Amino acid sequence: MSHLDLGRLLEDSIITNDTYEWLKPLHEQEEADLEEIRLAAEARKNDPFAQCRTLDDDEDDDDILTTTTKTLRNIEGTDTIVTFVTDTNSTGHGNKVWHSSIATCRYLLNTLSLFSMTKDDDSCRSLELGAGTAVPSLFLAAMQKQNHAQPKSSSPATICISDAKQYRNIHQILLSVGMQSTSSNSDNNTAVRFKVHPHNWGEFDKTIPGRKAADNAKSNKNGYDLVIVSDCIYNPEYHEALLESLAHTLNLGGRAVVSFSLHGNVDDELIWDFVEQQIPATAYPCCGQDNYDGNDKDDQGCWRLEARCVSTSNTAATGDNNNDNSQTFVHREGWNMEDTMKKLGLVTEGLAEERWFSYVYEITWVSDEEIE
Repeated sequence: MSHLDLGRLLEDSIITNDTYEWLKPLHEQEEADLEEIRLAAEARKNDPFAQCRTLDDDEDDDDILTTTTKTLRNIEGTDTIVTFVTDTNSTGHGNKVWHSSIATCRYLLNTLSLFSMTKDDDSCRSLELGAGTAVPSLFLAAMQKQNHAQPKSSSPATICISDAKQYRNIHQILLSVGMQSTSSNSDNNTAVRFKVHPHNWGEFDKTIPGRKAADNAKSNKNGYDLVIVSDCIYNPEYHEALLESLAHTLNLGGRAVVSFSLHGNVDDELIWDFVEQQIPATAYPCCGQDNYDGNDKDDQGCWRLEARCVSTSNTAATGDNNNDNSQTFVHREGWNMEDTMKKLGLVTEGLAEERWFSYVYEITWVSDEEIE
């Protein structure tokens, strides 16, 4: 089992002091438990009566270790190698690489120049919400290092990865980050700096910075230029909280990518509602009124979220559902990811054909003036 050096993670600013204080007692307890199990297993092996026990050939004294290291190569035909950790005890189905994660990688590959753009005041910043295995962020980091390494005089790009404030979820991500050759944040010549934040959607504190409420500039060093949401909308119960986090963290000049498949666990229309109804209904007033409900027509300078489908055959989606509000660019077209997942060795057996489709939407802020 890989070991976490929490002190080094704190020193390299991969985690904050608050995250360190939360993780430290949990990690120490886990290591104490594992040491107790190791000693017990060693005692059993040295037990002179052990031969009296019937053991299966594949019995493993380390069954308590729930983490597995995996490697994906040649994602979307690139030369990238992404190594990551899965933990069978992580929550929210976050220990599996869903095909929407790879669809997100496809989007990132096609739009990588957007993330690599230079800024005068700060490096570009990305954030993944509900990351799970964090494959899209790790892929982005690998591509950033491979093709867009920053010169010494420039600040490295910052890739922030977040998931629910559950020990196994964050532990899994930290192990993955520790395996990346770019994970040391102490090297100023590094193309990428990693940050890992525990974050429950809709709950905001200093562990996950967001755009300042009263700032109407198109860029803000406290927010993010890119927000990744990969296969996180399968449960409508969490849509509102997730959207709060997305809107809170996405810079006015930034973009988010929301990818998803229709898993059949709820009525499909409840999932479509997130991109077709809830996202376009989300507004942000430049005047800085935190409780603005989007209904005050006298409030000029309001920004609203817009969703545009990019998982199309020609990547140029237009509204085609006879919706009067054509600015929402609703277009239910997806990518069939079955062959792609087979090539990566990530096939899900018995999956219905329609469930192999991943739908990818690009989310941006647009002003009322642009909408009109």
